[in-house]
Amino acid sequence: MEVFPLCHPDNFTWCPESGQLKEDKSKQGNRFVLCEDGLKVLKNIGGPVVPISIVGRVQSGKSYFLSKLGESLPFPIGTTHRTNGVWVGSTGRGVHRDGGNARVVLFDCGGFGSLDGEDATSIDTKLFAIAVLMSSMVIFNTVGSPTLSEIENMGFVSKLSQELPSMGNFANSKADLFWLIRDALLIPQVDQKQCSWDVYMNNLLRPNGEDSSAPMKKTIFEIFNKLHAFGLPPPSADPKIRKKLKTGDMDDKKSVKKFLENVENVCEQILTRSRVKSIGDTPVSGRELATLLEQSLGYLNNQEKLANFTGKSFCSHISSRAIDSYRNKMDKVTLPCRSLERKHHQELEKCKELFENKSKASLVVEEVRTNALHDLVRNIESHFSKLDHDNVALSETHCKSLVKQVIGNLKGKCGSDKRITKDNIITRKTEAFKEFDIGASNCEERVRNRHRHILSEEVNELDKNYYLKLIGETQERVKKVYKQNIDNVTLPCDETYLDNVHAKWVREAIRDIQGVTNNDNLQKTIDGAISEIEKHAKMVLEHRRTTNARESRETCKKLFAALEKEHLGKITTNPSDSTYSVIIAKKKNMLDEYETKATGPRASEVKVEMEKKLDNTLRKTEQIMRDQIKIDCENKFNGQIRTEITEKLPLWTMEIETSHKNAIQKTTQLFNSRTEGMVTASVDELKGNLDTFMNNELDRLKKDNNSKSQVFCKSLIVDLEEEHLTVLTKTFADMICSDLTSARQNIFSEYDNSAKGPAKDKIREEAETEIDEKIRQIRRKKYKVQTGVAAMSPLGSLAMNIGCRVKRWATSD
Repeated sequence: MEVFPLCHPDNFTWCPESGQLKEDKSKQGNRFVLCEDGLKVLKNIGGPVVPISIVGRVQSGKSYFLSKLGESLPFPIGTTHRTNGVWVGSTGRGVHRDGGNARVVLFDCGGFGSLDGEDATSIDTKLFAIAVLMSSMVIFNTVGSPTLSEIENMGFVSKLSQELPSMGNFANSKADLFWLIRDALLIPQVDQKQCSWDVYMNNLLRPNGEDSSAPMKKTIFEIFNKLHAFGLPPPSADPKIRKKLKTGDMDDKKSVKKFLENVENVCEQILTRSRVKSIGDTPVSGRELATLLEQSLGYLNNQEKLANFTGKSFCSHISSRAIDSYRNKMDKVTLPCRSLERKHHQELEKCKELFENKSKASLVVEEVRTNALHDLVRNIESHFSKLDHDNVALSETHCKSLVKQVIGNLKGKCGSDKRITKDNIITRKTEAFKEFDIGASNCEERVRNRHRHILSEEVNELDKNYYLKLIGETQERVKKVYKQNIDNVTLPCDETYLDNVHAKWVREAIRDIQGVTNNDNLQKTIDGAISEIEKHAKMVLEHRRTTNARESRETCKKLFAALEKEHLGKITTNPSDSTYSVIIAKKKNMLDEYETKATGPRASEVKVEMEKKLDNTLRKTEQIMRDQIKIDCENKFNGQIRTEITEKLPLWTMEIETSHKNAIQKTTQLFNSRTEGMVTASVDELKGNLDTFMNNELDRLKKDNNSKSQVFCKSLIVDLEEEHLTVLTKTFADMICSDLTSARQNIFSEYDNSAKGPAKDKIREEAETEIDEKIRQIRRKKYKVQTGVAAMSPLGSLAMNIGCRVKRWATSD
């Protein structure tokens, strides 16, 4: 089974060898040409046929669906392929209809919007007309829920198919419309009740008199015999799977199993509901369909006739609807009407928008569309001109009568008022304009504004005398208000604040005077009143400034004394309990608090005066603190020396120097913290004295350490000699020579480990000499005892020597 192009735009050429259409960009492509290979498919079918066509937007999956409907007919599919013209294919199988067999023929129409250029819409419309003409069932493939634009476009192009002269006997052969909603996520409902897609679409397309698309919906029901619908959910949320379905490369059918089942289901419904193409009760053969197509293309390729239909007829229809809508809305407006022109423009724009949308979305030549739009605007403007004339005349009569009535009411109120106030004047004037505005609210705006200006002039003249009296009363009132507010300022206060209060209430007074009226004829009177107010305010202000300066000095002195006592009282009484940095910080805090709390013009002057006295007091306190710092630092140093050196003597000189440095460091830290904020010269002098004291203390420590080191080392030698050497002399008879050597080694080994201080080496040298001498004496004595008299002979001496050596070896380690 093969598929061939049945007809295609003339800018394409069919190539049987490659099985593709080749584009010729030199041609416009606004005409259709027949393809003999496609016509043969129809002409070879001599019996009844069940022609099914599919139309819809480009790249919406039409060819894929038709290949499933036609048992894998090889309609070209893919994301880069676009169907051009109409392709035909036959399934090769028969279906049983009306007691006989018929062949299913499938037409794949190019997608709407698939061509570029000025004639794209014309091509789309021709494709749809061919589908309606040739088929017993038209599948309208849309993505998502149907839109109003799709419904109206379908109605219009359906109407075009009625106009084809070649319809002839086919005029009564209506096709069925099968609306296929792809990627349907909507649950169909009618009156908030779930229903089938058939019921939903029939309800959606039912004409409604108030609906602007009602005529096109009516056309759809006139053109098509029955309306069927089916919602096909999306195959998958995965875009890769959807892309594979479009290209036909889907191998893993498990992931879209449900989708494929739905496709099979809708294909079964289409085949079940499809009918044989017939004229009355006579079935149409494939040859007759081919002849019908050849005749129809003559009309569809006649651009002049097509433009005439899509232009004048359609534009006339839209214009009539727009004018009827305008008249229905504007004739309901009650005259006089203030917003008649605005409503006119609103309705005019709606009519133009309706015309533009409908004409641009359909087959309308630009020149025809422009002329029709001008006629539409001219007809609407003509109707509005009559309405506007009536509206102005009624508004003029009503406003004249209303002005006389308002002025009469205003004069009556003025005569009844015993006392005129600004509020009375404003209230009367406001009420007068309010009465006019309410009464003339529906009048034409230009007429209303003109008569409102007339009313304003008459009201201003009436109120002029009352404003002169009100200016004098207001002048006396604002003087009293100004003096009261200046006297209410709590003294002492900042002079700037006093000036600001003065300026504020002078401005208020001037504003009140100026707010009495904006009548230019009374401007000189108002200026004189303002001058008098400013003169009075200046005199009151000068008196208040004098009082403020006196109270400011007294209050600031009391504040400074209280703050000094609060922040520095304890420190000046007992300076030894604080540091100079604390004094500086507290002084700063005190002065900052003074700056915050002190008010009045004398605050800075009092601060300078009192700060000098405070500095004298703090200098005395500083001297006391310096003496105390010296005592505290020396005590700190002595404490560190006592803990780390004196109580541990004797020590090595390096240890003493290290501990002395640590004591200096800690003492210096204390010194720095206590002298923070002091004058540099005072600190340097105090630090020099402290450094001298600590350096002298180091020399004293070194002398004491040397003395204690000598005593300690000598005592250690005596104790070690007693422990190791003297014990041997008590066991003189058993002692051997090696014992003396070991005793000597142990004495000096333990001495090296335990001796400390600078005298260690010197005492060791002295001890070595003394102990070596004692060992030599002990050896002589031992030797004499062992040898006796026998040692006098040579042979006896030799034997004794050998015996001593043997015993020493036997007892040695």
